[in-house]
Amino acid sequence: MSLFGRSNNIYSFFFLMHKPGIKPPNPMSASPVSTFTKMSKNDYDIDISGLPKVILLMRLVGHLNIHSFNIQRAKQMLKNGYIDYFGGRAIKTNLSGNIVNTQLYDRDAGKDAFKSVVEQLRKDLAINKNITSNIKH
Repeated sequence: MSLFGRSNNIYSFFFLMHKPGIKPPNPMSASPVSTFTKMSKNDYDIDISGLPKVILLMRLVGHLNIHSFNIQRAKQMLKNGYIDYFGGRAIKTNLSGNIVNTQLYDRDAGKDAFKSVVEQLRKDLAINKNITSNIKH
């Protein structure tokens, strides 16, 4: 509810703008998404430190049922960090750092899809330390 018993919507904002002596709120001071329900930034962040990024990308692509994977193309794309599309499917993820925001990948691949790929890759790497021997990062 607003100051005047109306809901906080566009009408109460315009009402405030025309009321003498009342200064409307600065729209630039609030986050543009503050009116929407959203999860905190950390709900989509996942740690990928220590994972070979070419293999991670291969697993992310495989999770989307793309069965052709070109390692040279993947290495080239990883130089930029942000992978928009690979094999015609949306990856929409920046793999340049150790913390990755998975929101857009999960939007297209399914809830917690990125997390499940990372967890499985970590398990596989713990079992077989030689999994990366053929791929130099």
